[in-house]
Amino acid sequence: MRWTPFSLLLLGFLAFVLLATPACDLPDDTFENPGDPADDDDDMAGDDDDTAGDDDVAGDDDDHDALTLDAWADGSLATVIRVEGTVGDADEVVVSCGVAGEPFERVARIDGERFETELAGLVTNTDYVVEATAYRDGEPSATASVDVTTGPTPLLLPGSTITHTGGAESADGFYVTTLSTDPFTNVMFDGEGRYRWWHAMAANEEAISVQAGVDGETLVSMIKTSHEYPPLDEPGAIVRLALDGTVVEEWTTDSGHHDFVQLDDGTVAWLEFDYRQVGAARVAGDRIMERTPDGAVREVWTVWDHAAPPETPEDYLDWSHANALAYDEVTQDYFIGLSNLDTIWRVDRQTGGVVWRLGGHESDFVTTSGDWDLFAHAHGFFVDGARVVVFDNGSPQAYESRVVEYLLEDDQHLVTLEREWFPEPAGYSFALGDLLELPGGGLLVAWGTLGVIEEFDPSGASVWELGFSIGGAVGYLDWMAELPVAD
Repeated sequence: MRWTPFSLLLLGFLAFVLLATPACDLPDDTFENPGDPADDDDDMAGDDDDTAGDDDVAGDDDDHDALTLDAWADGSLATVIRVEGTVGDADEVVVSCGVAGEPFERVARIDGERFETELAGLVTNTDYVVEATAYRDGEPSATASVDVTTGPTPLLLPGSTITHTGGAESADGFYVTTLSTDPFTNVMFDGEGRYRWWHAMAANEEAISVQAGVDGETLVSMIKTSHEYPPLDEPGAIVRLALDGTVVEEWTTDSGHHDFVQLDDGTVAWLEFDYRQVGAARVAGDRIMERTPDGAVREVWTVWDHAAPPETPEDYLDWSHANALAYDEVTQDYFIGLSNLDTIWRVDRQTGGVVWRLGGHESDFVTTSGDWDLFAHAHGFFVDGARVVVFDNGSPQAYESRVVEYLLEDDQHLVTLEREWFPEPAGYSFALGDLLELPGGGLLVAWGTLGVIEEFDPSGASVWELGFSIGGAVGYLDWMAELPVAD
């Protein structure tokens, strides 16, 4: 072909136009090379490779979606799953798991790119799906999940069986008590009788009282370091525990025993032996001690200031044997049960003075027939206004325990028997025994050495009984609507 001057000029003009025109904005994958494994950036237009400016660069949006998750059953407490992982630019990581109708959810602790938490109070021998969700600006951006099976119930815990006996529907929630097994063990169970938490004592320790912490995040237990009665001069302790088994706080008592209460402001009060020399005998009376949240400890009251010591002290080395303590936040009065004196006293918290005595030969209340013998060696009780509901162990001669409700008439100094509850079949608990009122008016009773916990509805009908495979005794009771979990 022969090029003319005109054709050469036209060719040059076309070349100029092509070189000067901007490239078209084509889709990211238009020129993607499927054979190049590095050429995989489908989500950022204009960049087909891992080059600077791509979503895989640290600090860009893609880092928010980078989430890894690991979870495993705790080796020492089978109702706990430990969780950890890594996350990119997230404001919050929520970890959840659950079985049908029972979800668990925790907000994880984040430290840099790592997060961790624990899911506690689960059911033993159960398959869970643990899921972590990362959030930024309130919106979920990434999830990961893993399957975990919780561990078995340890051999130290006896098998538990719940038997529904009728009555109204049971209150939802969780129950804590202490099993007088070897070793003594604090336990929590749910409405189906399944263990959800436990804390075993050391070989030399005894615990019969455990409660939900007033902080809503912990469980609190009193520990005594001697099984001897008359008691030995040995220190005890009060321990605050997390649901994952962690000891959150612990302090010693001189000789704390049996029971304690928590006040709304965080103060804890407990029963403590108060030893005095009477003639040639060293006699154990009782006192109420308090510890404020800042650690200050004081004596509130001692039985020695308000009762004459025994005339034959060698026969009463464990003289008053206090075994139950309650507190009224409205009146700011304590109520203390003195088992060996067959009486419950109301004590002014500020002055330590005795407001009244119920039961015993110095009772300020009697029946219309003049009887002051209201209960024998009582254990747990609660006071609700003019109502006093008592676990009456009973005497060895009668050989029958019961729960009894009395109504007090202060102005007349009269006491009226309102109602009674009995175990079925009838039985005698020579020690322990406790009760508490549930929301809705039901009553929960621990039948002490009979080894049974029973719920009654407001009409007095039995709802269920919880028994244990090896018998044994059950200690004090507490109930909570939800699991105690720290924020």
